[in-house]
Amino acid sequence: MVGSAAFALVLLLSPALGNLRAEAVIGPMFLLLFVVVGVGVAAIATLLRRTRYTKLAGLASIGSLVGLVLMVVGLLTIQEFVGLIPMFFGLLVLIVALVVLGVLSVVTNVLRWWGSVALVTGPLFLFFAVFGTLLPPMHWLIGVPWIAVGLAVFLAAGRRTEQPSRVR
Repeated sequence: MVGSAAFALVLLLSPALGNLRAEAVIGPMFLLLFVVVGVGVAAIATLLRRTRYTKLAGLASIGSLVGLVLMVVGLLTIQEFVGLIPMFFGLLVLIVALVVLGVLSVVTNVLRWWGSVALVTGPLFLFFAVFGTLLPPMHWLIGVPWIAVGLAVFLAAGRRTEQPSRVR
């Protein structure tokens, strides 16, 4: 949650930094976002561990982590046009996997509904920022859904997700 807030704040303030400083900060901020997303995916997979959808949640978590790795490879090779190919496929895999995790979290009532909606909209904001119509002054919006996901995971961890003991 804090990493997402830092990401959104830095991208919001990047026009004030100037072009040279903003370019030096934006790359590490995207890598920070990928770490935040990876931690969020792992936390949601842990919350879904004791449900009847454990295997599907595990596959979706693995798929989202593969999508994140492909996106990092795409970011590291972005100087050539070839870097857009793994980034595009990684983002598509990430979107599909996080939609599955969002639907599973709604069905099993692990996250609150707004956390699941944020989980689904997070990669869509990233897609529109990289390949679509989200203009650079609005790139700070990428971090906002991940702040909501972090808060939803934090609140879900406070609730008891295990069944109570039947031993008296």
